[in-house]
Amino acid sequence: MDARQAIEEAHALYVRAVDDRTLEGLRSVFDTSTVFTMNDGERAVGVDDAIARLGRRLVGAPRHRHLTTNLSITVTEDRAVAHSDWYLMFPGVEGWYAQSAGTYDDELRRVGDSWIFTRRRISLAPR
Repeated sequence: MDARQAIEEAHALYVRAVDDRTLEGLRSVFDTSTVFTMNDGERAVGVDDAIARLGRRLVGAPRHRHLTTNLSITVTEDRAVAHSDWYLMFPGVEGWYAQSAGTYDDELRRVGDSWIFTRRRISLAPR
């Protein structure tokens, strides 16, 4: 697997962990000292803090799925910067609909054959 594929896999593992509410899966894609900034400015430092904060946000929240698109990646040796768009999809009466949209701005580092997030910033798309 090349760097781009491994970074795409890290993105997929992140959204699956959040959407399926299996947040312990974030341990495989977040650095132990990751800095994770959510769209409202709340900031977690470290994987344990990120899991705890995301867990609190998901309690009682409706089920949803993420759709991630337009992933651009720049790799420099064992570091990478990635930008992507996301859509948060909710089930409706007549199918799924996008409830919100935004961007992920990420920094990653290589660990063996995998890539993990050292920084992740979530932003809402402007209206």
